[in-house]
Amino acid sequence: MLQCLTYARTFYPCHLLLLTILVAQGAKGFRFTVNPGRKCFTEEVPEAGRYYLQYKMTRSLTPFVAVAVTTSGGASLVVHNVAKTDAREIFELNQDRKIAICFKVSPKAVHSATSMNITLELMDAEEAELTRQKRQSYSTTNPTALGIGKASGALRQMHYIRDTTTRIRFDFLSLLAVDEDVRYSLNEMNAVAWNYVYVFAFVSSIICCATYLRLRHFFTTKKYI
Repeated sequence: MLQCLTYARTFYPCHLLLLTILVAQGAKGFRFTVNPGRKCFTEEVPEAGRYYLQYKMTRSLTPFVAVAVTTSGGASLVVHNVAKTDAREIFELNQDRKIAICFKVSPKAVHSATSMNITLELMDAEEAELTRQKRQSYSTTNPTALGIGKASGALRQMHYIRDTTTRIRFDFLSLLAVDEDVRYSLNEMNAVAWNYVYVFAFVSSIICCATYLRLRHFFTTKKYI
């Protein structure tokens, strides 16, 4: 702890709030509240390698926060000029194993953000990947074991499949009803259409007969036949 604080004082101004982040297998994230200004956390990781960083904050706070992860030598590992709601970054450390995670908060955040709380987590990248795989396997193989959580990915998929199947069924029934209406309309039209055909044929026959008789009478009168 003494080495960490000494390093922090030489690397950052004294007015910064400095804490040590525990990087260990199965480390849990912690939550803290920020104020306008700069807030930093320092840590000397146990060994070189790849590390997983995650922080969360409300969307209304992100435009007023800048995040930077640097080494004691000044090398930038992660730089977010505008913070993210749920940021997940993986960076690699070689010889320089001392890092600082800083959050620079604008004074406007006090009047605009709904919450000033930030959740921060730093852990070994391999351990983070194993944890993620375990959670994913647990969620997909046994969704009910998660307490019927509404946020379960498998449960959301089940609801989506059920809703989609229900919509398809209703659409199919609607199409059947429309098809039945069309068939009924066609049958009615066929019945009425044939009546018009019969009337037209009858009238045409009468006109043809009348025309024939008139022509025959005319030719007979003129003695053409």
